[in-house]
Amino acid sequence: MRPRPTVFLRAPFALGILAGVLPAVSHAQSVLNADVAVASAYVWRGVTFTNRPVIQPDAYVTLTAGRGTVVAGAALNVEPRAYDGARDISVLGAESGTLVTATSLWTEYARPVGIASATLGVAGYVYPHANGIAAAYNTAELYAKLAFGGALAPSLAAYHDVGQVRGTYVEGALRHVVPAGERLSIALGSVVGVNLGQGPDAAGTQTAYFAARGLTHVDLSAAATWTTGATTITPSVHAMLVRDAATRLTAPGEQHRSKLTAGIALGWARTLHR
Repeated sequence: MRPRPTVFLRAPFALGILAGVLPAVSHAQSVLNADVAVASAYVWRGVTFTNRPVIQPDAYVTLTAGRGTVVAGAALNVEPRAYDGARDISVLGAESGTLVTATSLWTEYARPVGIASATLGVAGYVYPHANGIAAAYNTAELYAKLAFGGALAPSLAAYHDVGQVRGTYVEGALRHVVPAGERLSIALGSVVGVNLGQGPDAAGTQTAYFAARGLTHVDLSAAATWTTGATTITPSVHAMLVRDAATRLTAPGEQHRSKLTAGIALGWARTLHR
């Protein structure tokens, strides 16, 4: 759910990134995308935020801007009922409440650079029920990505938190797409996450996603996308090997070295302006 900032306090970062490209956007083609996914759990960067089924809608607009594109979007995490059982993990922690428990907002600019595509962006994370533990995670990140084409489509991304978590997190990924018919394709992926500072600090003043520096997890995934017109249906499964103590938590007091999640997403796209 989290890409795809306190987000409004970080708006100048987004404006700085987009200032040089907005003049080219006014007469550009724009495409509206919307998705809604149902997942068996909310796992982000290997960390389990909710270990029960969630609904995750998102919407984003893509605009051409010269040789590149500008994307702006928002996503929600919805817990359809209160997860307050003895083995439940919820974004709300021990608090009661349902429906929207997390909101992610982001904007980015991407363009070709040689044989790769480079992306700069800003993302923020806001928790509507921020009276308890979730309030400590209202934060924002700046990020940069470099993606290549080819059969394995390697990519490398770095996220630097400038809010309450601070520090850097890095992901390397591979993705291979296999056509399986006129409307069907299968994507096989792998992601390796490394924490470079988004853990606790010595002074105890920093919110932490991870317990220690180093390898956090390896995520192996498979997804099948069926396309009909402007609509896509994508079931997927993720098998994770988790190393960091924070990523090994699967239920209160329970830790495992692997996780398995599954979900299905319905997507839709429409061209708004040519």
